[in-house]
Amino acid sequence: MKSIAFLSSLLFLLLFTSCKEEIIVVSDQKETAVIYGVLDPSESIQYIKITKAINGTANALEEAKNESANYFDNVEATVFEIINGDTVRTWTLKDTIVSGRAAGLYYGPTQKVYFFRTSSNKPLRAESGVFYHFQAKLNNKFTVTAVTDIVREVGLNNPSYQFATTNVGKDGYAQTSLNVYSGNATLVNTHLDLLVQQKFANNTTRIDTLPWKISETSVPTGKSINISINGEDFYKTIKNGLKNQSDVIQRKLIGIDLTTTFGSSTLEKYIALNKPSSSLAQTKPNFTNITSKDDIRLYGIFTSTHTLKNSRTNQNSIRIIDVYSSKELCVGILTNGLNFCTDDAYHNKSSFYCGN
Repeated sequence: MKSIAFLSSLLFLLLFTSCKEEIIVVSDQKETAVIYGVLDPSESIQYIKITKAINGTANALEEAKNESANYFDNVEATVFEIINGDTVRTWTLKDTIVSGRAAGLYYGPTQKVYFFRTSSNKPLRAESGVFYHFQAKLNNKFTVTAVTDIVREVGLNNPSYQFATTNVGKDGYAQTSLNVYSGNATLVNTHLDLLVQQKFANNTTRIDTLPWKISETSVPTGKSINISINGEDFYKTIKNGLKNQSDVIQRKLIGIDLTTTFGSSTLEKYIALNKPSSSLAQTKPNFTNITSKDDIRLYGIFTSTHTLKNSRTNQNSIRIIDVYSSKELCVGILTNGLNFCTDDAYHNKSSFYCGN
């Protein structure tokens, strides 16, 4: 599987919707397993993808569309929670069909994945000395194994969103600094979802979510890192994400959802070695932490991420964005004319206050 960014890799591994997977044609017809699993303690359902590569002399493009040709006939998979050498919990994976896979070279829009559940009061443990062992028996013949710990000790501050200065025309836009603690992670990906409520002329309302990718960067372990959020990009994201529809009579920013995902060093290495090559020589090393003593070729990874989320709404009199940013959203350079108003009481005497 080819990936050019950490977020893209997460979408590949967790949502399995990409159509850009590498078609592996193996001339020696050796059985090849392709396994992807990324555990995350913030999730209650953990998914692992277990497929096989296209082998033999059949037309690879035709076989890619043949869903059954990409699955093993029999899979018995288990995940063990090991603490100080002792097995504490065991999960037997079940298979399920998920939909929404993008159209492309491979079969879709549905596909088979394997999963196990944890509970909210007993999630995966992001602690030192705790490891998760994966074991799968494929076609009653091949046994494959992998081990990972969980990305731990990560942190995220409660951000204060300031995107505009008092006079943008003179002083420009403001920069918001997001502080995170890397823990034992070596990759950090950050994105925001901007929630906009639109009111139409027929008095109906709709909430739209505007995704905003902030950054993706390598980080040293055990460090506090400041991630800069560009104020001008905030207004451009809203301008580009909304149409100046004549039937929209009012818009309000009602929330900002921040998602920060921390990735393991194993995942960082996997992504780095699987980036598209810019060289004429396309041969690249294959990195995987999945192993087997049997005669089977292996691709993929079994590792972890840790996702932290922060949601900001105007409930409890907490501002979503500061007063200057609110004014700029309503009557500023980039978003003036999109019919934004604000519920911030600081602007209760202004023409762009929602109550006026």
